Amino acid sequence: MEFWRLVVRPARRANLVAKLMRDLESGHFAAPKALDVLTQYRTEQLSYSLTGIPRATLPDKPLIRAFLRKYPEARAEPVALDSFTPPLARQFAQRQLHLMQAGAAREQAFAQAEQEMAGRLQALRSRLLGSAAPALAAAGQAGQAAVPGRGASDVRGMVELLQQEEQEALDAGLEALASTALQQQQLPANSR
Repeated sequence: MEFWRLVVRPARRANLVAKLMRDLESGHFAAPKALDVLTQYRTEQLSYSLTGIPRATLPDKPLIRAFLRKYPEARAEPVALDSFTPPLARQFAQRQLHLMQAGAAREQAFAQAEQEMAGRLQALRSRLLGSAAPALAAAGQAGQAAVPGRGASDVRGMVELLQQEEQEALDAGLEALASTALQQQQLPANSR
């Protein structure tokens, strides 16, 4: 019985029925009870291409991208998985979309939503960036006024500043560890 050779199958992946028939013909496996049903009908050719899948495009997706370009630290915001409140980026985009549907232009809606959420945005920056947030905000405003479109260099500057603060904290920790080790060595052996 060479039925598995007659099954039309994709070039890259073997069909399930073809694999079953090959295994049965090898003699190492017993025939399943549903073999008659499987061999009675020709198997359908399945397409593995993604061309037929419709893609859902949400209207707030480009607004979220624009928000994350301006506030890249919002990507690191933790999201509570058991909460129904969306992340700050999505809330901002939804508010901007609401303002745009009310008749405001895209840039004007962005500026108005930014003013409405200024406290939350500042809290996010100060929480995630620590003490570097005020300096970065001042540097970002000065850089934006001088040269438009410097988003990537501002992000690099923020990362470098954060790395410098981390390095200073690590150096201070190593110095404290070395001083405590030196103090313990200076103590007499019987006082330990």
